[in-house]
Amino acid sequence: MNPEESQEDTTPPSLSIISPVANATVSGLVTITAEATANSNRVISNVNFLVDGVLKLSDEVSPWEYELNTFEYDNGQISIKVIAYDNYGDSDSAMISLILDNYIIWH
Repeated sequence: MNPEESQEDTTPPSLSIISPVANATVSGLVTITAEATANSNRVISNVNFLVDGVLKLSDEVSPWEYELNTFEYDNGQISIKVIAYDNYGDSDSAMISLILDNYIIWH
């Protein structure tokens, strides 16, 4: 038996949050976009999107996106965490903060 064949690949997937950029000031509906890549013969099984530590979406189909409705939160800073899992259960995560600014202009 070839020793290389008996070694299990334990390399986790790689993940990055593509948009919006960290510390961006946002309002309204904002699409959170992540890029996840599995290693070797693995595939991404799901990508979880959390807002302030609360799971909002477990996405099982690429593109990895979550539409954040900022009107559901108070103005100020929130955290967005994204976790990608491969089909072996290994994971990678990324986190950004966003500034919500939903001031209503009265006419």
